[in-house]
Amino acid sequence: MMIVGNAIGMGTRIFDRVGAMASIPAPSIQKFGTGVDTNNGTIIGEKYTFNLGETVWYLARWENVTFDHDWQGQFVWYKDGIEQGRTNSILFPAGSWLWYAGWSYWQVPSAGNWAVAIDNITDGINYAGKSFTVVAPTTVKILSLTPSKTTLNPGEAYTLQMGYEVDAGTYYVYHNNIQVDTFTSGGQSGYRNINLTAPGSPGSYQFTVKLQRAYTGESDSKTYGIEVTQPPVPIVKIINLVSSKTTLSQGEQYTVRMDYQVDAGTYYVKLNNLQIDSFSTGGESGSKTYTLSAPNEPGSYTNTFKLERAYTGESDSKSYNFTVVGPTKVIFTIKWKNTGSATADFILSGEYRYSSDGWFGIETPLTSAEPNVEKTTSIEVPIQSDKPIMPVSPNARVKIYDSNFKQLAYWEGDIPP
Repeated sequence: MMIVGNAIGMGTRIFDRVGAMASIPAPSIQKFGTGVDTNNGTIIGEKYTFNLGETVWYLARWENVTFDHDWQGQFVWYKDGIEQGRTNSILFPAGSWLWYAGWSYWQVPSAGNWAVAIDNITDGINYAGKSFTVVAPTTVKILSLTPSKTTLNPGEAYTLQMGYEVDAGTYYVYHNNIQVDTFTSGGQSGYRNINLTAPGSPGSYQFTVKLQRAYTGESDSKTYGIEVTQPPVPIVKIINLVSSKTTLSQGEQYTVRMDYQVDAGTYYVKLNNLQIDSFSTGGESGSKTYTLSAPNEPGSYTNTFKLERAYTGESDSKSYNFTVVGPTKVIFTIKWKNTGSATADFILSGEYRYSSDGWFGIETPLTSAEPNVEKTTSIEVPIQSDKPIMPVSPNARVKIYDSNFKQLAYWEGDIPP
């Protein structure tokens, strides 16, 4: 057996040689304990029953003796009468002593009946030793294993509570042969909470937890099971997407209603990938209404609404189509009067310019007007609705002609489209 530790100490010489002895006597005192006081050669914590893993100290003491010659000795450790190990050879010098103490220690590796003897190598004498007993702890027991959850998502954290009962000592906790905890106990029942993470793949899992006493190896094991399931995909659904109008004028405001159904969470609302809203819910069916403006350019358009769950990314999208048209006509309302002295016929002309393409106009038929009577005339100028209105100024003009197309009056300025 391997000696874990050993030490030899010798007492204090009190007298010089006063005589000679024909032989070396056996030690008059042999004791076991938890230590040795090297100042006066006494045992500390004397006892003869030890727990496995404790360090055993042995004291051998000669009182009022004189060694008549030098001799070499060893402390020899036995279990059930079979030698297990011994210390290095130590010199015991000749001389007159009031007392002489020698000591040794060993961390005994197994339970059983043990003894220590002294081997006088020089004289071939083996001094009978003293016995002691080493007992193994009687209790290393896992009472219960309780996971905080038995059905988990992949990679989800959980806590395993281990109920235990142990004798005094230091203990390691292993989870499937991986150490996850260590603690020291004075010997009692208790609980340990161990933080763990579920495997990353769905399936049924069995884990073994082992509670092992440090240094001596006594242990107990238990198993527990968990189920790892793939979580259901959260409901994120746009049920309807309804625009209040599908044909709009340039820049015209309108509303869009989004009907939805979602599970609990936080959600982003995106219009053509630009976020326009966010909200949190405990899970519901509901509606959101948004006020939008038509583009300024005539044409056909598609808007896409996306409802996206924050952090996890589940989403649903719906689109609607609409058309933006420019103005189809411009109405000139003209107030005028005949300043002549007789009733006459007149032609009125209205012209409108909404782009760099030039003026667009229309003339009225001959219109009869009495002298000095104010008249109101409306002229509708058709324009091309597929072209954008450009900021051209002046954008309108009015002309009045007589029946021979002689221009009599002229006005120009800006009017709204």
